[in-house]
Amino acid sequence: MKIFLRRVFELAALFALRERVWKRAAIKASQSARRVADEYGYQALDSAGDFFGPGNSRETLFLLGGGSSINELSDSHFEHMQSQASIGFNVWAIHPFIPDVYSFETGKDKDGPSEDTQYISQRLLHQDVIEANPKFLFLRPTFPATSRNLVQVPEALRSNQFMYGRANLPTRSSSNLRRDIHRILQSYKLGEAPSNVLLDNGATVVRMLFFGALQGFKKIVLTGIDLDDRPYFWLAPDYPYGSEEITRVFPRRNGVPHDTLETIDRPFPVDQVIVAISQSLKDHFGISVYIGSSRSTLAPALPVYPWPET
Repeated sequence: MKIFLRRVFELAALFALRERVWKRAAIKASQSARRVADEYGYQALDSAGDFFGPGNSRETLFLLGGGSSINELSDSHFEHMQSQASIGFNVWAIHPFIPDVYSFETGKDKDGPSEDTQYISQRLLHQDVIEANPKFLFLRPTFPATSRNLVQVPEALRSNQFMYGRANLPTRSSSNLRRDIHRILQSYKLGEAPSNVLLDNGATVVRMLFFGALQGFKKIVLTGIDLDDRPYFWLAPDYPYGSEEITRVFPRRNGVPHDTLETIDRPFPVDQVIVAISQSLKDHFGISVYIGSSRSTLAPALPVYPWPET
């Protein structure tokens, strides 16, 4: 019976039903995220509002991941990113380039912050970060974790921390991806979806790509989103700011495909969802999604960003 009901649920014509199921999940996630935000002193994210501020360009948003291609960027590349908007994911906080926004999440550990979380919290105390005045996006911690498990923002920047929830696509059929994503995007544009919840597929890049679209950026560049088997940028031999401590505190598997390509704890491989979102954004909203390096495994499906010539 369950198999039959799933087959019916996945019928292409029932996209409106899947949209309603997603909205119910999003409303539940919204209530939970708002409750945790209120309890621990975070602002609730308003994805419909002007998060980056009226003085900032909505031309290009750089999403900064952990791939080895980050080490291929030159000073002029970072200068160009500095002139636009940027969001750095998780371990990006150890990199000297300070983005406009840091995006953090945590695991389910209930015994307090992990060593890597404490390391990042200490890094954020540096004067260069405080003077840059970035904002912080926090995914609501998953029970039994609490705000104690999250990266701690310097006291001077506490007013810049925001919390949000997530809701996965209910479909499990790749043939439904583009239409279902488009319907959900339309729900946000019409104000019918909770503004403190982002579409998810178990990956920060999916949520931030979706967030960038909701913020109205014309171009979104996936930088360091390589999804290959090379080491993360901080573990690569050509990372100029590496150390034995960083290697010890932030160990990662090497020589295997990126873990977001696995579907053990997510509905689809992340590359499949990125491409589907990108196609929907291009076709229906005129938003172009690029990759920052031709070495990304997304290169066959997405255009490489035309970096300004030096």
